[in-house]
Amino acid sequence: MPAVPSSSTGAHAGVSAPESVSETARYSAGELWLDEESPMALSVSGDYLYWVSAGDELGTLRRRGVGGGPVETLGTMDRVAHSIAVHEGRIWVGDAVDLWVVDGGDGRPRLKSVFTTPDTESLKSLSVQGGRLLLATWNRVFDLSEHPKMVQRAGPKELDGAFAADKDWLYTSRGDGKHKITRRRWDGTEASTVIELRGNEISDLALDGDTLFVGFTAKTADGVAGPPDAPGLLAVPARGGEPRTLVTGVATHDLAVHKSEVLFANALRVMRVPKKGGAPTTLVELAGARTVRSYFAISGDYAFVSAGAMTRGIVRVQLAR
Repeated sequence: MPAVPSSSTGAHAGVSAPESVSETARYSAGELWLDEESPMALSVSGDYLYWVSAGDELGTLRRRGVGGGPVETLGTMDRVAHSIAVHEGRIWVGDAVDLWVVDGGDGRPRLKSVFTTPDTESLKSLSVQGGRLLLATWNRVFDLSEHPKMVQRAGPKELDGAFAADKDWLYTSRGDGKHKITRRRWDGTEASTVIELRGNEISDLALDGDTLFVGFTAKTADGVAGPPDAPGLLAVPARGGEPRTLVTGVATHDLAVHKSEVLFANALRVMRVPKKGGAPTTLVELAGARTVRSYFAISGDYAFVSAGAMTRGIVRVQLAR
């Protein structure tokens, strides 16, 4: 693998195409896996890493084998996407409004819009959890495994897209500063409260066996900065019980569990902390990039990381074996 370049320029990009070609960001660790422009929404499925470009080729979906090899172009939608999921052999992509699927029935891969969120909502995330293809708007979760179907509804701004699932249960967070986390069976026969919390807003949930990891932003429900010692990451028994604080004073997003660690994004850093507790450490930091967040995906014992819009490059970083 080539060394990671040390130069970077660029500016923050919104939902439109960038104004100029970016240069490769500086990464504090890892090796340059691919010199790609503005790669976003990284996702691993099987032997492939998928991403969507936010650069000059706006909305172009690509993939490459995690071990290297040629880059395949699967289609384009001329929009900025934020999530990719592969379910039962089909490749799905979500932007702020529409759900797209790769349609290659005529031998020419292309993206086709197959689902549009209601006018009052925005599509926030797309994932495969518990064997189901799940789409979250700002206040609902849809199970799209067979057909668009609402499986959970909360009031406006109550779900906020934070949810986790396994084959039996759906876990969702409610807002308004009380942060009630509930779980319900997929068949609707049982529902219960896991925990009620106060403090900063919940950013994400991740389920690992009998433990639910809860991430937090740096702000309260009123939009003001929380106290410096506010919890950033909790470990909560999935059936309810006393939480354990793993991280304080640090905002955590995009939680992912890998073996004995929990990984999370914090602005332009990807960090990790032992599941049993301990000091969080930085896995990789993006320097010189003026984007607002990082993207990462895990395959085996490696994390693939990018700085997203207006930067170049996907790096591969070794995780704990």
